Amino acid sequence: MERFTYALAPDTSLPKGIGYKLYGALNDLAGPVLAAHWHRLQQAEIHQHLFVKEGRFYWRLALLADDEPDLALRSAREDLARRLAGLTRLPVDGSDLALQVVERVSLSRTAILHHHLSHQAPADRLTLTLRAPLAFKRAGHYDPLPQPELMAQSLINRWAPLLPELAADPARLRAHAATSLLPAQMRLRTTAVPIKGSHIPGSLGDMTLLLKARPPLRRLWGLFFALGEWSGIGVKTALGMGGISVMAPGWTSLPANAMIDSSSTAPQETTDI
Repeated sequence: MERFTYALAPDTSLPKGIGYKLYGALNDLAGPVLAAHWHRLQQAEIHQHLFVKEGRFYWRLALLADDEPDLALRSAREDLARRLAGLTRLPVDGSDLALQVVERVSLSRTAILHHHLSHQAPADRLTLTLRAPLAFKRAGHYDPLPQPELMAQSLINRWAPLLPELAADPARLRAHAATSLLPAQMRLRTTAVPIKGSHIPGSLGDMTLLLKARPPLRRLWGLFFALGEWSGIGVKTALGMGGISVMAPGWTSLPANAMIDSSSTAPQETTDI
């Protein structure tokens, strides 16, 4: 997996529906092979969202694929990564968006799994920042309330197929979410995201989850939410929604050899847009 963070020019003015427009620009940049592959997938292999730090916009983009047996797709992904590493301008909505790469991180799913299950302290609480509007779809309607069981379900659905060793019984794990992930504090507001003629309600802000479970399950929840920083949570994560950051007392950073090209100028503390 790879993640890129770009700083936008200080005077940048963003159009409405920018998340969807960035996804379209990214498809153009990726080329027909990769764009067609993304279109065929039920869940896209990318997550992207915008956030603000100290009055400046940043764009974070994660490519979630790991090993790829298909040579054409592997070549297309490698070519896209090279383009993203040198990206300074991206045509969006009829004009060029000026960008500066401030962080590039490469990380295998195996590395993050090993770190969280073998080395990371089992957290008793998680502090989440919802940096891009987060929503879920239930019974044909969009629900902006970040209920822990819905967040857990989204993460299990996303990652269990890629890491089957984590969830031999996904249904049982989903059932545990209601009793082991308890909301302690929420400071949230709602907003509406324009996507393809619709306005999807989503939540932004901060929340704290208490983890009421034995240490192995607390480690597992910590891992899933750490993976959520890469994939996003909820609906439309490829279109700019569902971006989060997560922290826990006692957590340590990934070992240095799991990260490359990480710049000290990368934003660490953020607020949402």
